[in-house]
Amino acid sequence: MKNIEWLFVNRTTSLEEILKKQNDAPDRQLPAGIVLVVDKHNSIIGTITDGDVRRSLIRDKAENHIAETIMNDDPILFYIKD
Repeated sequence: MKNIEWLFVNRTTSLEEILKKQNDAPDRQLPAGIVLVVDKHNSIIGTITDGDVRRSLIRDKAENHIAETIMNDDPILFYIKD
């Protein structure tokens, strides 16, 4: 499995950093437009898609946006068992 840690953000990551990560996927390994919000153990606690960002910008002023105010905290996740 490819390293995807470049996709991780924490609860307090700024909107600017989220957008950079969504836009700058290295070698386009995974589709741009999503980041994974993780806790200190790198467990996924939410996702942020470009649609989540758009809805957040429509709802509130941009300077108030950090990951935990934008993220979907109930994503559908699939795990691959080795």
